[in-house]
Order: sequence, then structure tokens, then C-alpha cells
Amino acid sequence: MLECLTKKHLGVDCPGCGLQRSVLSLFEGNFVDSFIYYPGLLPLLVGICFSFLFMWRKADLFIVIAKAAYIIAGVVILGNWILKLTGVIPCPV
Repeated sequence: MLECLTKKHLGVDCPGCGLQRSVLSLFEGNFVDSFIYYPGLLPLLVGICFSFLFMWRKADLFIVIAKAAYIIAGVVILGNWILKLTGVIPCPV
């Protein structure tokens, strides 16, 4: 795994901390662990999938779903990061 430079030099988690472990857990089929490591991954993947669907078939519904998924992912990522910084939830190792 790559080391987080923000955590190494500043001592705090960045908004992307946990993404690598989450993707690895998802590939291994551990969906719960994947969600615990990085809750924003699943809505982010939904957004990416619907973006590709929109490029393949120019249906307006696909881009609406993709935008909604990206907004949800952003809110979840930002909220999770703030909760980690404040110590409300522990950062999984």
C-alpha cells in the first residue's frame, strides 16, 4: 500500500485515507470491510458506472443518476473525513 503523505507529514488523515484498503477489500469480496474503510467508494463507483453508461447511450436519466451519485459520494466522503478528524469515529488501521 502507498503511504499517505498527508498523514505522514501533517499527522492527520486526508479525505482519501482508506481508499486503497477499501478497493482491495471490495476486490476480495469483503463489502462490509470495504464500506468501513471508505464509505464513499460505493456511491463513487455508481457514479462512474452511470457516467460510462451515459457515454455509451446518451440517456438523460444516466447523467442525472451519475450526478446524484457523485453528490452523495462527496457528502459521504466529506462527512466521514470530518468525523475522523473530530474523533467521533476511529480511523480503521
